[in-house]
Amino acid sequence: MKRFLRFIVENTLAGRQDDVAEYNLGLEVYDRTDEFDPRLNSIVRVDAARLRSKLREYYETEGEVDVIRIEIPKGTYIPVITNDKSGRSFDQEGSNSARRATKVVAIMPFLDLSPLKDQWQFGRGLAEELTFSLSQIPRICVVSSISVLALKRRRMDVVRIGMTLGLDAIIEGSIRKSNETFRLVIELTDASTGYHSWSEAFERKVGDVLLLQKEISTLVCKAVSIRLRGGSSR
Repeated sequence: MKRFLRFIVENTLAGRQDDVAEYNLGLEVYDRTDEFDPRLNSIVRVDAARLRSKLREYYETEGEVDVIRIEIPKGTYIPVITNDKSGRSFDQEGSNSARRATKVVAIMPFLDLSPLKDQWQFGRGLAEELTFSLSQIPRICVVSSISVLALKRRRMDVVRIGMTLGLDAIIEGSIRKSNETFRLVIELTDASTGYHSWSEAFERKVGDVLLLQKEISTLVCKAVSIRLRGGSSR
């Protein structure tokens, strides 16, 4: 449990909340292999419950006057860390609100539907641009591509990937290039249901690839950030 607590706190303080997921905890804290399946092995969930209990017990006794407090809200492994100079106990509702305000997103590899199948590099570059842009938005965390690819290779569906990595949403899409025209279809999927919550098609003339990737990324980030925060991009 000490390793568990150190891992989630250090990654959260370093801004790597996307790494604080059940699958990663299995690998990094419990030294499991990449075959670790949280649905079949409950060790992370069991120890998380024990750790919540231990923290609660500590702050009710010898840690009652601590100004730095750590809580792990139910339903997540991302801790809420507060500097409470008054020494009062956690506000559970406020902690849950803080968690709900942070959205964890994964970007899936874009499908290359071009006749020549020669646009995978463009798709990779677009995914990298999206990852960078989304990670600059407050309260949005983007899961590393390594974690996503590892699960994708195991042929997991969207809901299983979402559950394993603790995701709120998944961005996926496809690319077609015909003559001098790019057509991109990008979708935002609710990770808990597998249903699309937003989609858009973009058609652009072939030109400066980097500028095109940046333009599409900016438009997608704006729409996605609005959707994730409960608004409408229309």
